[in-house]
Amino acid sequence: MLKKEFSTVLHSYRLKIVFLVLLAIVIIDLILGWFGSYESFTVYKMIIKDPEWLADMPHPVMGAVLSGLNRGRLMQIMLKWILPVYFLFLYSDSVISEKNSGYVQTLLTRASRKNIIRSKYCVSFFVPFLIALVVLIINLAGSIAIFHGQSFMGMEQHIEFRHGLLKLMLYHPWQTYFIFMLLFSSAAGCGGLISTAICLLFPNYLIAYPAVLFLWFLLINNRYTVISLTQPFSYSYRETLYAMIILAVITAVIMAVAWIVRRKSDEY
Repeated sequence: MLKKEFSTVLHSYRLKIVFLVLLAIVIIDLILGWFGSYESFTVYKMIIKDPEWLADMPHPVMGAVLSGLNRGRLMQIMLKWILPVYFLFLYSDSVISEKNSGYVQTLLTRASRKNIIRSKYCVSFFVPFLIALVVLIINLAGSIAIFHGQSFMGMEQHIEFRHGLLKLMLYHPWQTYFIFMLLFSSAAGCGGLISTAICLLFPNYLIAYPAVLFLWFLLINNRYTVISLTQPFSYSYRETLYAMIILAVITAVIMAVAWIVRRKSDEY
């Protein structure tokens, strides 16, 4: 069952659409960051030849999408604020179409409810995780290619007075960014799990999409925002750790409720 679900996603046109949309977002973010830093190719050629000027230009990890060089820009909002919707469209809402078409009954002749739901949860996490990670790797490679500076937007000044996590991040920027790539990808995976669980609970497009967005906005708009898992050089240990715990607990609770409800139903 698991192999079939992965195969269905990998051969889906929706996978190509979501991947290309996310790739376009991070590429446009790079372009905007480049123009915001260098203004024109003529200025860029002058700066990269002058070590003093180059020192004031963004470090590659600051130019990459997660660091928010273009903080507040549309691309950041499109990537982080509606992240689960991409994976709801990619895979999770297939739960709804299967119910509406009656395909659920066919699935139940091939596998148990437990196996079906478990397979859907596995795909809901790992596919978003891998897509997000690949997109971020491409974005970081592009940032390394076009940003050659050493600046962290002034945060590196008086580094000894920075709070603990930020100081550690500034001393180890590459390791920090790689960790946050994994955190972002994990958050994407959790978004996929939440989307699938909500579709299992409410197999209706008009309910599932608003419900996923509403819950994600709640995770964003609180003291320990999920954004702290997607943006390095910005939040404290406490904020990042609590956001991680909150996201994990909410994801687990919604998955468990959906699992219990569906296993007792006549369908999944």
